[in-house]
Amino acid sequence: MQYFQKCLVMGMNISFIGYKREQTEIYEDKIKKWQDKAIDKNSDYIRKFRNTAKELKMAIAVTYLEKHEPQPRNTVSIIDEKGEIILDYSKVHTVDFKMEAFTDYGTDFNVCELKYGKQSVKIGTMICYDRDFPESARILMLKGAEIILVPNACNMRNIILHEQRVRAYENMVGMVTVNYPNERNKGKSSAYSPITKDEYGNEVDNELLVMGEDEEIQIVSFDMESIRKYRETQYLGDAFRKPFAYGDLILNHPISPFVRNEARR
Repeated sequence: MQYFQKCLVMGMNISFIGYKREQTEIYEDKIKKWQDKAIDKNSDYIRKFRNTAKELKMAIAVTYLEKHEPQPRNTVSIIDEKGEIILDYSKVHTVDFKMEAFTDYGTDFNVCELKYGKQSVKIGTMICYDRDFPESARILMLKGAEIILVPNACNMRNIILHEQRVRAYENMVGMVTVNYPNERNKGKSSAYSPITKDEYGNEVDNELLVMGEDEEIQIVSFDMESIRKYRETQYLGDAFRKPFAYGDLILNHPISPFVRNEARR
């Protein structure tokens, strides 16, 4: 609660809560015990964040290991300022060569309209490894996302920061990635704007924020009026795509060198 109150004082409209720690610190010989820790949306854990969101009139994105049959799922829920869950997303690109092989993967990417005050913004979300597949952000853009939220739990290498910068550019969406700090995953949570040039054509740095490795609270603001005007006039996103040529993207026949026995397709 103290964390959210501090966020509110700082002027934050939406706050991220990462994976529940006890659900991630596991070993392979404790798979069943780990799966049994999965919770559902009626749990005290989720109810606590719904109550906090309602009390502080702040949107919250919370990740957790969700109960699901036959295996749990890696899920993020977005809670609006009324305490209502307005979006549930389960990770599509599970890390099938690690512990996530013992979770079920999601089957769709979702977008919601998040209202704040008298305004609203269309939010999409994906989780960690999803961000390495350009299709994830592309589908969210096609479904109307203006800002994409990415809870993350891995070492934030520079290439991943560059990747998120490009996702913002090519889809003309805002990208926000939130990562564990310090020795766990080295922090470097980030935010990137889709705007890469000004009205005169001069190049603009679209990096809004890259945090350090230590735990801290930061605020990033997106100028939605400028972003929407930019999206209406620029040439990326869905403006000049050629979908008739993309049929091979949905083929399910991997060729060498990309065949992996552990892949669940």
